[in-house]
Amino acid sequence: MGAWADTLVDVFILSGFAVTIHQIVQQQRQIKVLEGMLPICSFCKRIRDQDGQWRRMESFISEWSSARFSHTFCEQCGKVHYPGLVD
Repeated sequence: MGAWADTLVDVFILSGFAVTIHQIVQQQRQIKVLEGMLPICSFCKRIRDQDGQWRRMESFISEWSSARFSHTFCEQCGKVHYPGLVD
């Protein structure tokens, strides 16, 4: 009887490992990662996707990561574009 109990425990442990490995593989398939070189326009900052389409940087990065954007302006651009408001 003891050998059967040990075997049953082993089966439960291996089943648990199999389920855990399956969940990890599924999660890795869902993770989107930006890596490598991104072709970006030096003027408008649009990024060329895999289909050759030029897309706004924000929409491209939002699609391929969990990043969200909040737009503002830096001090140097504030001085150029709002000279009377930014010192």
